[in-house]
Amino acid sequence: MRDFPLLFQLTVQQVDATCTFQLTWGVGQRLHAQLPMPPNLMRLYWDWQRAYLNFYRSLPKLDGQDDSDRPLADDALRGRLITKGAGTSTAIDWQADLADLQQRLQLELHRWLHSPTLYPIRQELLKAAHGAEKQNTTIDVLITCHPLDLARLPWETWELGTETGIAAHLRLARAPFTIQAPAPAIAPQRRRPRILVILGDDRGLNFQREKEAIATLRTLAEVVFIGWEPGKSVAQVKEAIQTALMDSKGWDALFFAGHSNEKTSMGGELGIAPHGYLRIAEMKAPLAIAKQHGLQFALFNSCNGLNLAESLIDLGLSQVVIMREPIHNSVAEVFIVRFAQALAQHKDVQECLQEACHALKTQKALTYPAADLVPSLFRYPHTQLFRIPPTGWREWLAALTPNRWEAIALLMVLILTWQLPVQKWLIERRVLLQAFYQDLPFQTIPSTPPTLLLQIDEAALRDQKRFRPIPRDYLAQLVDQAAGTPVIGIDYLLDLRDDDDPILAQSFAAAAQQGSLLVLGASREQNTRQWRYAQDSLRHPDWSISGSMTTRGTLYAELLSQEPWPISYLLAALHHHCDATPCTLPDDLPQSPRFQASWLTRLSYGLGQMWLHPIIDYSLPPDQVYDTLSSQQALDAPLPSHSPAQILMIVPNYAAAGIERENEDNFPAPAAYRYWRGGEQRILTGGEYHAYLLYQYLNHRMVIPIPDVWMIILAAVVGKGVRLILPTDRRSALLHLSGGTCLYGLGSLALYASSAAIALPILTPTLVVWLIALPSTSRT
Repeated sequence: MRDFPLLFQLTVQQVDATCTFQLTWGVGQRLHAQLPMPPNLMRLYWDWQRAYLNFYRSLPKLDGQDDSDRPLADDALRGRLITKGAGTSTAIDWQADLADLQQRLQLELHRWLHSPTLYPIRQELLKAAHGAEKQNTTIDVLITCHPLDLARLPWETWELGTETGIAAHLRLARAPFTIQAPAPAIAPQRRRPRILVILGDDRGLNFQREKEAIATLRTLAEVVFIGWEPGKSVAQVKEAIQTALMDSKGWDALFFAGHSNEKTSMGGELGIAPHGYLRIAEMKAPLAIAKQHGLQFALFNSCNGLNLAESLIDLGLSQVVIMREPIHNSVAEVFIVRFAQALAQHKDVQECLQEACHALKTQKALTYPAADLVPSLFRYPHTQLFRIPPTGWREWLAALTPNRWEAIALLMVLILTWQLPVQKWLIERRVLLQAFYQDLPFQTIPSTPPTLLLQIDEAALRDQKRFRPIPRDYLAQLVDQAAGTPVIGIDYLLDLRDDDDPILAQSFAAAAQQGSLLVLGASREQNTRQWRYAQDSLRHPDWSISGSMTTRGTLYAELLSQEPWPISYLLAALHHHCDATPCTLPDDLPQSPRFQASWLTRLSYGLGQMWLHPIIDYSLPPDQVYDTLSSQQALDAPLPSHSPAQILMIVPNYAAAGIERENEDNFPAPAAYRYWRGGEQRILTGGEYHAYLLYQYLNHRMVIPIPDVWMIILAAVVGKGVRLILPTDRRSALLHLSGGTCLYGLGSLALYASSAAIALPILTPTLVVWLIALPSTSRT
């Protein structure tokens, strides 16, 4: 939502000899007044207009213009002349005649507008202006006149607040009496606006200075010139103009230079070629498309533009600058030069109009008298005035700063995603999406998993009549079957004494004799925080080592923070060691930085976060990670032939599994794991968790999730940037946003699957970009 200056709308309507003034503002606030129309006011206007036309007809011909180029005396005026009022003036000094009538007209208008009847209206406007002065802002007053002849008066000369010095805080503009089009959508302004310049019939005119003035804007905007050229027919010029207006890239502003005229039935007409006119009614469809693509502002540096302005605002343009009277070519040149200079200074179009008129009034008053009274700005109420945006770093920063509502929404999303349960839910869904990607036909799966899980199930222990602690003699039988496997892991804590410990110790020693290294489980006591290890009788420094069986649930990976190191890491390290050297227990095992927490991760722990902490990659199918074999099958027959490179883990696979309590070793299965199991298996055992982590250690691949909080902040900046370059119509914006979202999503999936193993969040940053970028587009 954009903040607009306080807006007052003053409607002046004449019925017979009475004028009704109605001032509206705020929410339903209004004031009324009625007073007679001064009988001499319109007669003075027509006399002034006659003197104005006579003076500008008397100006010498344009520099460099041949008589053959000027077939009509009025051609230097940008329109066909229709005059009313008294007959031809006999005054010789046209300039003195014009100055006298201008003074009389403005004095009569001033007396009328400062009558006691209008005192409440004036006071309300002045009170608002005083408030704007304190806040260093302005208020907008839009004046609407009916009938059209009433709009011919120079309302912009109304001296409001000049006595108290607050006139600068009142901006007078105009609005049509009839507006049928809905409010123009607030379109995001292009970083580099596009300006279409139409050059019309140049008989008696010279557009060179105007072209040069507008061309200076090319350092700030894209400027395109089109128009009539010798050899082109009227139909060809019309087609070129209509095609340009419908350009899918869109335009921000439209400039027209040439002849134009009022034509009530057609909404005005533009002289686009010798003896060829384009009526506003013919431009309705192309202008509607241009408006959808972002057209906001039009300037007609031509004559008699009242009908043009009212028609264009009624068609949905938000702001139009016109000349209410015929204007001499030289005046048009001075006006557009000053207007373009102010536009290049990043001022809005009303400020540009004021500066151009001020220059005509103060610097060209003797050369071009009364010219400052002719231009007017027509506006749709509550619209943002067009300006060329600045391009410095401060402006970039301002453009990327969220507004109030965006900041509130962004803060709410950040607070939500700061919560660890929300983060875990988001990461789990992100990994599920990666599983879908991994399941695509072009993905390859290794033929032989690196790990064999020898699972002790409930049926086997039911025969042993004991679940906790694990029967040592039964475990010894399994070790005997696995003897000779280079690396064997025991996912049990064997810290309690048992009568069958000697049997198990003998099996361990026998397996070591056949070249096996054993990793025995260790666990930290929750109350005392002391580590518990297997019985000394079951360990030997030559062939056994203790590894932590601790888990952070099923999401986050265990890292190398302190000894004992994770059992899965030790199994992977010993596996790599046995591949390179004889299979003996090394004095030291390598520590990769990938398996250690970064300083930023350790810092986040103090904030209750898990920034950049690696996760378990359940996007991989279980069949790629491990094989399974039940303990009963292993004892009933010799172990099936498997690769000597495989690691064997003896793991529990029953509900009572746990160290300090039953079912402690079973977890709710992550969404991606359930996907691979067809949604049927809802439990993930501790052995399967260690197998997944072991797979990542073996491949030196830890998946690093980028925090949603980080990406949301980045997405907010990106969303503001996208907002500056998106097409202004909703359909095109949706297509661009959808395409960008697909590219980002596919890129994120590919980055996760690559050796970089970085998990970029997709849902939250995409949502933020859409929320910030999309509301600025039009609803058409």
